Amino acid sequence: AVPGYGFIFTNWTGDIATNRALLTFAMRSNMVLRANFMDVMKPVVSITSPLANARLTNGTVTLQGHASDNKGVVQVLYQLGNGPFQLATGTTNWSALLSLVPGPNLVRVKSVDAAGNESLPVSETLTYVVLSRLTVNITGSGTVTPNLNGQLLEVGEPFSMTAAPGVGFVFSNWIGGVTAATPQLPFRMQSNLVLFAQFVPNPFIPAIGNYNGLFYETNGVLNESSGFFRLTLADHGAFSGAVTLAGITTPFTGQFDVAGKAQERIARLGLSALDLSLQLDSTDGTRQIIGTLSDGAWVAELLADRAWSQSTDHPYYGYYTLVIPAEPDAEIGPAGFGHATVMVDAAGNISLLGKLADGQMVGQTVAISEKGQWPLYLSLYGGKGSILGWITFTERSADNLNGLLSWIKPSVAGAAYYPAGFTNETEAAGAMYVPPATNRIFNFSAGQVVFSGGNLGQPLTNSVILDPLNRVINLSSNPMVFAINPANGTFTGNFRLPGTSVLKSFDGVLVPSQQTGFGLFFGTNQSGAVRFEAAP
Repeated sequence: AVPGYGFIFTNWTGDIATNRALLTFAMRSNMVLRANFMDVMKPVVSITSPLANARLTNGTVTLQGHASDNKGVVQVLYQLGNGPFQLATGTTNWSALLSLVPGPNLVRVKSVDAAGNESLPVSETLTYVVLSRLTVNITGSGTVTPNLNGQLLEVGEPFSMTAAPGVGFVFSNWIGGVTAATPQLPFRMQSNLVLFAQFVPNPFIPAIGNYNGLFYETNGVLNESSGFFRLTLADHGAFSGAVTLAGITTPFTGQFDVAGKAQERIARLGLSALDLSLQLDSTDGTRQIIGTLSDGAWVAELLADRAWSQSTDHPYYGYYTLVIPAEPDAEIGPAGFGHATVMVDAAGNISLLGKLADGQMVGQTVAISEKGQWPLYLSLYGGKGSILGWITFTERSADNLNGLLSWIKPSVAGAAYYPAGFTNETEAAGAMYVPPATNRIFNFSAGQVVFSGGNLGQPLTNSVILDPLNRVINLSSNPMVFAINPANGTFTGNFRLPGTSVLKSFDGVLVPSQQTGFGLFFGTNQSGAVRFEAAP
């Protein structure tokens, strides 16, 4: 048995049954033999119209094509998108009426012959182009580019526009058929789409400037969750700044929305990121920024005041002396008086230079706020400790500046002074210092210098005279040198430990409004206090 084109031999049936094509047999009376062949050729099908990737402006289209087979096609089936296969009209020449949806439409076609063989499917994409007019409205003062208002755009296609505010305005948001809070608006065209670009009067102009502040947990200041914050605000709400935490300063940038809110994540090298949440008072009221800073384990409250924005005539311009009082219990912390000189220049910039009562030299340069608030922050001991607090400038007669400070020192094995560390709170205070002309710094001539703490055991008092030239003359038998620097209100000197030849140096500052000088000296493992005051 020899098969025809598109067929294969399957078997012989009848009086002899075999699947061998070559049949050898002995003829018998009335013998019947049947050679069986099977159609195995798949039909073929093609699409002739519309052409592949055609872009059509009519949603109803007639799909046409051809199909063929060695024995004949019995049906042609078509599929639109993910729908079911349906029967086309005709076979050799076939057609089907399609209802397209806007955008790309995938069409598949296959043919079937009498033996049930299916052709390989063929497919093409037809795009139904639906045009619709875009309406773009603008509220406030601003522009949108490119200007697509009133243009016919293809539905389903991607487009983008960017809003730019006019003078004195800022972008607020997009509303309408698509909403967004960013000036750039990517969107896909929809039928009869209406968009609104909203601009509002610039709320940031009254708030432009530099802000400085502090952050710490409200239930207790800890070195690992407290520090210094600074931010510079530009005229359209963009800002840059930095946080200083545990001795490491990390910069950040961001953007306030028109409500004065901002959320930023600050990445840190080798450390967990910080989440910064800010609220700006942009109504020229408090001139503050409040918010929180968190690493996920702790949450610190943040407050920053705007710095003086003029280059001259700051209301607190001048020189000051500052005292960080002694700790009454020398076993807990230093017993000496930490002290510093402070200068506020005409632009409101503070320069602090001084010494803490454990001998740590300190310095800070920062801008005072318009309201006379000074965010004092000093990172100490290689970032493992700190001292911070808000110092307020006032018009009080006894002290022109004061504030509660938190001072944290870690334990340091082998340290000469306070190796166990401490956490202290102390009320710092100071006053304006005006160098004397021809007058005494203090309103007394008979005075005393009292030394206490510093492993002395009993306090030591030296009687002195303050002469008209502001020289301190020792009247006691115990040797002491006390020298005043009238230019900046500081003093230095030394005294001899009773019963020894050991000289101890000391230093401090004068506070004329309190008629007292405050300073410190160092004993064996403790600091001691120095007071220069009127004789009783």
